[in-house]
Amino acid sequence: MIAQQPVEPRDASRLMVVRRDTGEIEHRIFRDLAEYLNAGDALVVNRTRVLPAKFLARRATGGRVEGLFIREIEIGIWEVMLGGLRRLKTGEVLQVDPRGRGSAGSGVEAVRM
Repeated sequence: MIAQQPVEPRDASRLMVVRRDTGEIEHRIFRDLAEYLNAGDALVVNRTRVLPAKFLARRATGGRVEGLFIREIEIGIWEVMLGGLRRLKTGEVLQVDPRGRGSAGSGVEAVRM
């Protein structure tokens, strides 16, 4: 899930903690982060912005597929994350819906899987 709006207050954003020794997963909030840091730890801050790169597409069967462009591998070839669908078949073609959400849908006619 990708946030559409920043949470207020900002330190109330979700924090997932994975314990390496047990594999246990905890769901906390960002303001709890200090509980998990020790002297000498390095903290890396990711200031990456999410681009409005969602698109809607249809399968030949008429089924709806929602996608998100992740990164351009080479000119015109993109890695995408797809959701809301059953397993795709190799070579399946999706028709991008020009009325779909996000700015990435315009100019793309089909996506080959």
